[in-house]
Amino acid sequence: VKPKPNSAQVLIRCGRARPRAMAVPAPLWTLGIGAVGGVVGSVIAIAAAPSQAAQPPPPPPEAPPPPAVKPKPKAKKKKKPVEVQTEEPPPPWAQHYPSSRLPSFENVVIRPAFVSSLNLRTRIPNWVSERISVASLSGPGNRQRSNFHPDPDVPDPFQAKLEDYARSGYTRGHLAAAGAHKDSQESMDSTFALNANILPQEGSQNGGDWLRLEYFSRKLAKEHDEVYAVSGPLWLPEETAGGRKVIPAYQVLGDTGVAVPPHMFKVVAVVDKEVRQPPPPPPPPPASSEAETAVATPPARTTPVCGAAAFVMVNDVIPDVRPIQSFQVPLRTVEKYSGLDFSGLYERCPHGLEADLCTQISCEQPTFLWAEQSRFTGKVKLAASVDDLDHLLKEGAEKNHLTQFAMHGLIRAGNKMGARPGFTVDPAKQPAAA
Repeated sequence: VKPKPNSAQVLIRCGRARPRAMAVPAPLWTLGIGAVGGVVGSVIAIAAAPSQAAQPPPPPPEAPPPPAVKPKPKAKKKKKPVEVQTEEPPPPWAQHYPSSRLPSFENVVIRPAFVSSLNLRTRIPNWVSERISVASLSGPGNRQRSNFHPDPDVPDPFQAKLEDYARSGYTRGHLAAAGAHKDSQESMDSTFALNANILPQEGSQNGGDWLRLEYFSRKLAKEHDEVYAVSGPLWLPEETAGGRKVIPAYQVLGDTGVAVPPHMFKVVAVVDKEVRQPPPPPPPPPASSEAETAVATPPARTTPVCGAAAFVMVNDVIPDVRPIQSFQVPLRTVEKYSGLDFSGLYERCPHGLEADLCTQISCEQPTFLWAEQSRFTGKVKLAASVDDLDHLLKEGAEKNHLTQFAMHGLIRAGNKMGARPGFTVDPAKQPAAA
């Protein structure tokens, strides 16, 4: 029979300790109970620890709600101002040149009748531009009230003087013609300023073919919307016997040294806003060996006229009658040797530089009596013998070319050759026979 376990053994079993066979004395119970209680507490603590670690941490305290913010009122969108596209203001020379791009910008001066570029070294203009219109061709301007005068805007050391031209053999030639600016006396007076608009010009060329070219420009002004003319001096190279090209030396006048250009140019531009039909051809000129033939009726136009034509004339006697178009040269030639840019004249033309004016209109100007009388005085200068003077005297009488000026030239030439006014050789002035 197994003995019944005592209470100490029961407690040890509860703590999962093996029962011992030896008997525990009664006085050690108290100690055994304390030890058993410590073991049981440790076991309970160890068993409880995992269950506490598995529990999630307590949530943090809720933050107080933010204070209510009143919504800002929506800003009203500002309306953008409507951008009005404004055109650039026209340049101050717009009434004399059709573009903001001038041929050059050296010493540019603007006058009532023209805009020009001054050359202080040569004392003559580099170029002069004018607009010719029906309004400018008529008005109160009177040439008899105008006088040539030094340019007040030019410093005195560079001013051309009236005395520079005196007895020089050259006339004071206008680049912007006085006759094309009669709209006011102020406009006409401005064309007589020496530095700004005048250069030394051979007299017969001035009143002959150059005048025909001016008349041609005025005729265009009566037939088209806008007509511009740009004129100036030109120095063209000449080829020497050795094949070299050189700019020949040129004459200067007076103490100031006013340059005499060997050539002159004129560029004429036309800009029509709408199609304008050509006028009927003029009546045929009277029968003459020197008169130009009448121009045939041009065909009807379908597009507005827009283009430019350049002309070059020698600043010397031109003894023979020539068509105006025979003086025409490519515009690039004038630009090349003058150093000027004329692109502003044809920038409004749809074909640009290829818009040759003389392919769109007739570039002819018949000669007239005044031009031929001036040409006759040039022929007198070229007379080299008494026989030449006799021939010119007969020719002048037949064609009504013997003006007072021409007669004075004939008499002066005869006196130099030892001939009397009848151009019979004076025996007293002939060399003695050997």
